[in-house]
Amino acid sequence: EMIKQATQNGSEIVVGDLKGEKPEKSSRPVWLVLGSEGQGVTDIPYRKVTIPLQKGFESLNVATAGSILLYALR
Repeated sequence: EMIKQATQNGSEIVVGDLKGEKPEKSSRPVWLVLGSEGQGVTDIPYRKVTIPLQKGFESLNVATAGSILLYALR
């Protein structure tokens, strides 16, 4: 229901994903969705973004990843 409301109001849904694109600023309001590594996010209309990591790192905890993505998308 919230996703439907966001898209109807012209917001962009952005999902943190290991196979996403580089995060770039959006001209629209952004709803950032972060899921678990194993299960991800269900089928909704969204743009996937990722945080490039140095070799040897697989992932960040969700609070750290969310902070970095919010800063990148501002």
